[in-house]
Amino acid sequence: RMIEEHQMKLNDVLDRQENEKDKNMKDLAKIQIQKEKLQTQLQQRADPQSGQPTNPPASLIPECPICMENMKPPLNIFSCSNGHLICSDCRPQVDKCHCQAVYMGRATAMEQ
Repeated sequence: RMIEEHQMKLNDVLDRQENEKDKNMKDLAKIQIQKEKLQTQLQQRADPQSGQPTNPPASLIPECPICMENMKPPLNIFSCSNGHLICSDCRPQVDKCHCQAVYMGRATAMEQ
């Protein structure tokens, strides 16, 4: 009787493991498809002459969470110690980031 119970438990565990494996394989296939799509988009955005990216689409320009405006030049961009961004117009009005971190300084890499 105990052997039968253990065998049933073992079969149950094996069934769950097989189901999880199937789910993981499906998820992996979806991720691989998404990766291929993103690689294609990246190649399309690159300048074929130099291989360098062209002007970034509007979706890549960060948006200030306070005024909801795109942070495009000549605005300076500031970041908190956790990397959250804010524009130079809103910076004087805000003491701390929404995560309660202090704004450390300019995010010059984001301004490029």
